[in-house]
Amino acid sequence: MFDTLPIGLVWVVVLLWGAIWGSFANVVIARVPYAQSIAFPASHCPRCKTPIRWFDNLPILSWFLLRGRCRACDVKISSRYPLVEFGGVLCSLAAAYIAMGGFEAWRLTEAPALEVVGAWMLLSFFFLSLLVLVMIDLEHLLLPHRITIVLVLLAFVYAVVVPPGGAWRGVVPSPSLMSAGIGFIVAYGGLFSFAMSFQLITGRQGIGGGDFMLFGALGAWFGWEALPMLMLLAAFQGVLGYVLAQRFFPSLIREAGDETFWDGTTADLASDLAEARTEEEAPATTTSPEEAAPSGGRGVPFGPFLCLAAVEFIVVGPLYLRWLNGGI
Repeated sequence: MFDTLPIGLVWVVVLLWGAIWGSFANVVIARVPYAQSIAFPASHCPRCKTPIRWFDNLPILSWFLLRGRCRACDVKISSRYPLVEFGGVLCSLAAAYIAMGGFEAWRLTEAPALEVVGAWMLLSFFFLSLLVLVMIDLEHLLLPHRITIVLVLLAFVYAVVVPPGGAWRGVVPSPSLMSAGIGFIVAYGGLFSFAMSFQLITGRQGIGGGDFMLFGALGAWFGWEALPMLMLLAAFQGVLGYVLAQRFFPSLIREAGDETFWDGTTADLASDLAEARTEEEAPATTTSPEEAAPSGGRGVPFGPFLCLAAVEFIVVGPLYLRWLNGGI
């Protein structure tokens, strides 16, 4: 498909793909924490309930044309929406850059076009899922299994679609199916065992169940060999983030005894919901104990640091794996 298109048109398709899925990511971010359907009802204004027409739902563009307000009732629309849609564009662009071998797309001449297209689509979903998880965890202290389990399944599909070696040499991720399976088991089991040991010793839960599944998903995407570096990056940046939050952003640090920390919600909803709904209209939270933030002590969500480590590993991973295998 893509190997027969002009290279400029290929990148236009890549950008449009990202914008469309970035728009869908906004729906996931707004609804999944409340266990709402992502398909029904159709997109609508949270205050006046007016369905959003297609020409008012164009990614990024419509928000600026409407000057950030609902056409029907003039309520302010959060700037999060165009930012996430732009993030979707960046996710698709980064995935295509990796899958196609740069802006000249040289890998299209060395690997089957279906492999390249499949890798691009799956990697774009990988990056977009990380973006969604970061947004939800920062706002709700929650890593929904509805997203992390899908991320695990996509990792195994990716391992089948993209064979390790050959034209994919030096690409991260490119684990074998066996490596992906071992990576998931070791990552999930290792973090679960550590958390249970910590709880037995201290009487407090240090890591939420959503973190287990997210780390397991990263193990499936990158393979078991990547796990020490991923955890080192996430843990170091998590500690640094906590120190910086204490100094400059104390509102980001939550007390485990707070109701909002325990049940995985926040006192303040996203700005669009806060402006558009009264307390009685806000949806009930249906967070499961496995997904809720951990109890005991003070802290910041760990999920965003795991996601950040995953993105960083895309960059440094090939060098790290070569060193691990004695290549440098």
